Amino acid sequence: MYDRASFYNHPIYTGFYIVPTLAIDETLEWMLYLVDNRIPGGIISSKPRFGKSRACKYAQVRRLGASDENRFLIYLFVCTFETRPNENVFYEALLDAINYDIITGRSARDKRERLVGFLKQEAKLNSTNRIVLIVDEAQKLLYPHYQWLMDIHNHLDAEGIALTVILVGQDELHHMRTVFVQTKKTQIVGRFMVYEKDFSGIRDKEDMRICLQSYDEISKYPVNDGPTYTQFFFPEKYERGFRLSFASEELFNIYQDIRKQNHKKIEEKKDIPMQYVTLAVEYYLKTFGIYGENTSEMLGKAHWNDAVKSSGFANAEILSTVKRKST
Repeated sequence: MYDRASFYNHPIYTGFYIVPTLAIDETLEWMLYLVDNRIPGGIISSKPRFGKSRACKYAQVRRLGASDENRFLIYLFVCTFETRPNENVFYEALLDAINYDIITGRSARDKRERLVGFLKQEAKLNSTNRIVLIVDEAQKLLYPHYQWLMDIHNHLDAEGIALTVILVGQDELHHMRTVFVQTKKTQIVGRFMVYEKDFSGIRDKEDMRICLQSYDEISKYPVNDGPTYTQFFFPEKYERGFRLSFASEELFNIYQDIRKQNHKKIEEKKDIPMQYVTLAVEYYLKTFGIYGENTSEMLGKAHWNDAVKSSGFANAEILSTVKRKST
């Protein structure tokens, strides 16, 4: 009855989609504030699984939500772990991030010059004097990396181009900031780490409502004017007024109840990591929608309980708490 090929190509199945949340909107607004005020850098951090990487990609695609009149270039650079920082490797990775064809066999200095030269050229072509570099997994950066970023910043600044480096990563970023202050490397702190923002998960019922409402409203499959995600999986129910967002309070309470039931194992936290909400919603759509094996005319709390259980929320919280107590 239903096209299974459409299901297997849907973003819910492939995982290639981003749900706008209140935390993401607030983060984009904060990023844009830094850029508008020509601030050279800032830190965004949170615990793992809160959705920071998705937010970085969304920020790049949406250009921080800036208007057409607010012209700037924006690039996304994802850090990888290195035991020994290598200047050559670092510049190669940056060149790759800005989609520049790397010429092998060149020195680190040459690659830096090519990087800076390309950015200057792009700024001129786009009639902008502002460049944004979002650095995801920034907790992996080490002291030499910051020195090289400062070199890039200085070269661009000499040409009247403002570079804003937004460091996005886990809470270790705060520790690195403290280390730099204690070791009197204040030039790095002053350049990239003065401004700080926490990236939140699902904090309350309103956050949950906005998150679920996104599934009710986004419709980028198969075309922009196609069915919303909720409509795709529940076409008949959707026509009768069914919306995921109607269950926001109920779903939020399920996460809270899990914490209460495990109060001896799970420490009280304010935020629900976005990953576990996304996994629960995906399970709910795939399992109880028209393409699932457990479709049901009547959907209730038990179905959301199954979805949250499938996300691994309770087990992950217990494990993280045990780990913290053992350190």
